[in-house]
Amino acid sequence: MQFSDVIGQERIKQKLRDSVKTGRIHHAQLFLGDTGYGSLALALAYAQYINCENRSESDSCGACGNCQKMYKLIHPDVHFSFPIVATKSKPGEDGDPKASFYGQWRELMQETAYPAYREWIRKIGSGDKQGNIPVAEARSIIRKLSLKSYQGGYKVLIMWLPEFLGIEGNVLLKVLEEPTPNTIFLLVAEDESRILNTILSRCQIIRIPRIDETQLKSALVRVLQADDEKALQAAALAEGSFRRAIEIFSSGEDSFFENFTDWMRMSFLHDYAGLFKWSQEVATYGKENVKNFLIYALGLFRESLLLKQGIGQLTKLRGDQLQWAQDRFAPSINQDGVIRIVQEINESHYLIERNASAKVVLFDLSLFVSKNLR
Repeated sequence: MQFSDVIGQERIKQKLRDSVKTGRIHHAQLFLGDTGYGSLALALAYAQYINCENRSESDSCGACGNCQKMYKLIHPDVHFSFPIVATKSKPGEDGDPKASFYGQWRELMQETAYPAYREWIRKIGSGDKQGNIPVAEARSIIRKLSLKSYQGGYKVLIMWLPEFLGIEGNVLLKVLEEPTPNTIFLLVAEDESRILNTILSRCQIIRIPRIDETQLKSALVRVLQADDEKALQAAALAEGSFRRAIEIFSSGEDSFFENFTDWMRMSFLHDYAGLFKWSQEVATYGKENVKNFLIYALGLFRESLLLKQGIGQLTKLRGDQLQWAQDRFAPSINQDGVIRIVQEINESHYLIERNASAKVVLFDLSLFVSKNLR
């Protein structure tokens, strides 16, 4: 992957390029931010830029042997680590516990450099089992990084989601603190609070911000050949995540909008029987679609608050959604109540992510919305 393939994040790209040009590459770096913001994509582009044989001022060449191997994820000096399910693991001859998962990992990376953890777990067929990075993987990393570089350049380890590295991760502390020459650790994480403090303290943290809405919209138009207006709407509601923008766009905003207006109408009327039926129906859409709907709802509440506060010129809503929010919804809502509702939607999203019953969560949320909306 080249820097030009990464959506936005120009400030971070420049910082990474400068570290290579000046020869000041920190041996342990933590890319912290939602994968949908491009944290993993940046790590891949950075690793390719570091080992490129003919890199320019702005990017890797994309054509040399090192770049071609990076595209195929078969570069002998670039290693990957990611959560696996131990019961499905078939260690390789060198004791690598994730040897049997490399094919699926390459498939996922060919599909997207902005993956979600749930997408990876579904691909490896874990069912309800949680992934982790076992101690055998930590020891495998130490063995691999103790070897000489095949190509004579840098050895790079890209670890995706070190949050899944338990207390056994302390095995890596010595190699993190005193790596062999020309060895680089690139850790790609989403939740800082779940990473071992002993590992955090040894890393240079690079915080990856949300992607700019304009750049998100352009990416949707380019990648999905999306209509300009619909791409803008999805980008505005995606909270800076390319992955989320694709999910919102692909799920169909029209159906989300219809569900949202039905939900609000019944909430205003305190139609509890209708809300119960609505919750049962929406829950059948599947976990991911329910989560995407809640994200969509957060965006509509946010945009409607802008209209309520008289700063509608900042809203990203267009067409029927704008007219409905402007004429009917925004004038009727209670500002403090909506702030409480937004917090409750975030909590509901968290519960569904943790496999709580969508039917129960949605109905409980609906009762809360009905109470606080006016």
